[in-house]
Amino acid sequence: MGTIEFILTDTDYQKILAASAKQQGKTIEEVTEEAKIYLKELWTEHNTFADSMMLELINFTLSRGYDKTIDVDPDEMKALGKLMRRHSVAFVMTHKTYIDMWALTLVLARHGLPLPFIFAGINLSFFGAGHLGRKAGAIFIRRSFKDNPSSQSSVIGFNS
Repeated sequence: MGTIEFILTDTDYQKILAASAKQQGKTIEEVTEEAKIYLKELWTEHNTFADSMMLELINFTLSRGYDKTIDVDPDEMKALGKLMRRHSVAFVMTHKTYIDMWALTLVLARHGLPLPFIFAGINLSFFGAGHLGRKAGAIFIRRSFKDNPSSQSSVIGFNS
């Protein structure tokens, strides 16, 4: 059973879907199908081949305008590695470009640490890039829900 099916069949999630269906005056089947669409939109994974391709693409892109050397503190990298083995780690960044996230991804890969999952605007999920991104840990998100008729409900389990 895949991750999306696992979520959709979870007892607690089924309760959320049932409450959402009642709130919206829809059938459980309609709400479940809508939730499936949203979950597919958010789905991602790390695939070894896609990660390798993405790292090559990032390295090539950054090398066009930046020095290939990224200075890091080896002791801090060891400490980060220990932390990442014991806990989930979230790198929270503000960005105007993806360069900071790409540089972090390269540093983690070069030190044998797990690659991060990253958030990217859904506008970057176009032909080819979306598929590669989802296989390399990109979670494509919408920045606005104003045109979504379900935005006032909690179809996928989150209040918008």
